[in-house]
Order: sequence, then structure tokens, then C-alpha cells
Amino acid sequence: MIRALQGASGLRRAGIAVATLVVMGCAQTPDVHRGVADPIEPVNRGVFKFNRAVDDTVVEPAADVYTGVTPDPVEKGIRNFFRNLGYVYVIANDLLQLELERALADSGRLAINTTVGIGGLLDPAADMGLPYRRTNFGVTAARWGLPPGPYLVLPLIGPRTLRGSPGVPMRIATNPVFYLDAGTTQSVLSGVGAVDSAAAHRAEMERVDKAISPYAFVRQGYIERQHRLIHGADTEDEPFASPFPAGEPPTTAPVPASQPRGRAKGEP
Repeated sequence: MIRALQGASGLRRAGIAVATLVVMGCAQTPDVHRGVADPIEPVNRGVFKFNRAVDDTVVEPAADVYTGVTPDPVEKGIRNFFRNLGYVYVIANDLLQLELERALADSGRLAINTTVGIGGLLDPAADMGLPYRRTNFGVTAARWGLPPGPYLVLPLIGPRTLRGSPGVPMRIATNPVFYLDAGTTQSVLSGVGAVDSAAAHRAEMERVDKAISPYAFVRQGYIERQHRLIHGADTEDEPFASPFPAGEPPTTAPVPASQPRGRAKGEP
């Protein structure tokens, strides 16, 4: 269970990082929540604070060491490897969404990168016109008409809506690492995956720390990211153009670069 949570922690950071890019690319927003309520915000803020404390005391120091000793080409290969490992989850959601052509294309990407790409260390499929795509169970449930439900922050996992929460065990169950015999190999793979994710998304996590309200910043980014995925912005190179109409101010914004890094008083 601990190893599964280690892997989930890495996925949480990746999700927050992409959500942060969405917020950074959105100058204006009429409705940050898009119908997603946050009825247990005090509890969510407490869990958010706990997750950030784990990052600050455990994950980020490990990422510093990892980045310092790992050459860039090796880091890239490791990153490709873990992304390839998790691609069964994408294909499973393609099938649940009845996106059969995309499921076939994504299966081809997985097969090519696993074989020609040496277990996923390389990404020859991208050069063949099979880009990396993002999707999740929250998108699948939305395509079937389920409402988002309340916003949640899960320990060591991070932001979700109730609609997307079943994706957590689904993501773990579709990861081949989960089926390795419990032992050193499984622990090492889970730990390296979490640390690599932290190293890959350091810049985005720093933007979270610099936000006027880190909690609201991540919440806005997550909800907007899900909105974009549901409406088809799923490819790796999809530009993060603002989806908002002009004339409405953002609810949160990054602190200017000249302002010291840190959380606002009273903000987790």
C-alpha cells in the first residue's frame, strides 16, 4: 500500500504541474469553479497543507539529490519509462469512452515504445505521429454524463473531484509495477517514479508556492485542466491558450517574481 501511495504521490505532482501551466496560461476567468463545489474546504486545506509538508520535507530533498547525480539524458529516459508504464491507464479510459480509434492509436504507441523504444526509455512513437495523450477517469465519467461532485484533496494523492476519485485505484491497478512481487524492485521503482516526477515539475511547483493562495491556485488549475481534457485538449503539445472570455478577472494570480517566495499568511 505504501508503495502504491509513493507512485500516487508522483502522479499528484505531475497533475498539479500541468494544472499550474493551465492557470499560468489563463489570464481571465469568469467562474473558477465551473460548477464544482468545495463544501469541505477547511478539511481540504488541511490535507493540502499536509501534502505540501511531505513534499517539502521528503520528496523535494530527494529530488535535489536525484537531479544532482543524474545526467539529463538519463533523466529523460527514466521519465519516458515511467510515462510508458502508466499508458495502460490511458488506453483503458479510451476504451471506456468508446474512443476505439484513439485506443488503437494509443495501443500502437505503447507497443512501439515498449519494443523499439527499449521498454519505454525512448519515444520513437512520437516521431511516427503517435503523440502522448492525457486522459483520466474523471474525463471518462464526464463523457458518460456524470456530474463532477464536490472538490476533494486526498492525502498523498492531491486534487480530485468525487467523479474522478475512482481513477486512483484504477491508475494503480493498470500500472505493471503493482503486479511485481512485493520487495526491493517494486519499492525502488515506486520511489524513483515519485522522485523523478518531483524533479520534472519543480518549476511548476515553485509557481504554486509563489501564488497568492496556493490552495486556490491548485484548485483552479485542476478544475480548468479537467475542463480542457473533457473538451479535447489532450495531446502533449496542446497549447494552453486561455479558455476564458475577455473582461473577467482571475480569482488567483502568481506573486510577482520580485516578491519573496513563500505562502501568504494563513494560507497552507
